[in-house]
Amino acid sequence: METKCRLRSDLLQPIQLRLDGLSERLAHLDRTLAEVPSGLSENIQQRLARVALFRGLNGVLRNCEAIVTTLCLVIDGSVPDHDDGWYEDALRQLTGSGSGRRPVLPPDLADLLREVAADPDFDPIFELDENLEVQRRRHAAALRVAPLLIDALTALDVWITGGTLRNGQAPDPAFAAQHAGRMERARARERALQRALSGIEEAFHDRGHTVVPFGSLVENRVHPRSDLDLLVPGEVSREVQRELWDAAEEIAREEGVEVDLHFPDLYSGDFLDRLKMIRDGQIVPLRDLIAATRNPKTHED
Repeated sequence: METKCRLRSDLLQPIQLRLDGLSERLAHLDRTLAEVPSGLSENIQQRLARVALFRGLNGVLRNCEAIVTTLCLVIDGSVPDHDDGWYEDALRQLTGSGSGRRPVLPPDLADLLREVAADPDFDPIFELDENLEVQRRRHAAALRVAPLLIDALTALDVWITGGTLRNGQAPDPAFAAQHAGRMERARARERALQRALSGIEEAFHDRGHTVVPFGSLVENRVHPRSDLDLLVPGEVSREVQRELWDAAEEIAREEGVEVDLHFPDLYSGDFLDRLKMIRDGQIVPLRDLIAATRNPKTHED
């Protein structure tokens, strides 16, 4: 999927970032499916295709969930935060309308986003045909989602830059009733994430390592389900990685949050350029963020 245009509104740059990620996920899935070897038995080819679709579509779904979450946050100021059914409630929120608020997503796009998320619990060994059919339907829905998302976001971009759509307006009374509680829980989550970050920074500094935060905390888009995304630059041995993971998880657990550590040397060479974030309203590679971090060993910028 190619993004046909770039979104102009600063408000929508976090969406652009996640839309680009969706494009990369779909392209990677296409390449993976094309690499399923021919000349094998039909059963083996189907099993390989099912695995490729299942893994690839789970990544696509994470991007769709990120787009939906970020849309709720930047347009309405909060996102459903309960563990069960939050995605469905978020889609209802984005297809709703109210005072000063147009629907953000059309109903047919919301239905396709639901289809991408559908994954009944078929046994991949004994119910291969049924399982494979579900994954193929999810894939077909994902391919249709991509251009419809571009159309919806392009329209939203025009509404925002033209001043037609006012953000922060409740799409319906049910949203308005829940909004204040969500906002308070988001503020509490942000305080917990900040405390966890301070503790992890100190613990890593004592071990001679820098930790670089990115994601929702740095982008000021924390919601009650946000976790703490951290990067540990430099070469780190596997043994030390385990020690850092243990230290980070213990500190995060005390604050009731989850932490996700990334070690660049575990990934391909262009990882720091492919992984991007929003800084000062611009999409920048994580490498730029690392360049501005402080070296704990030399205490030099």
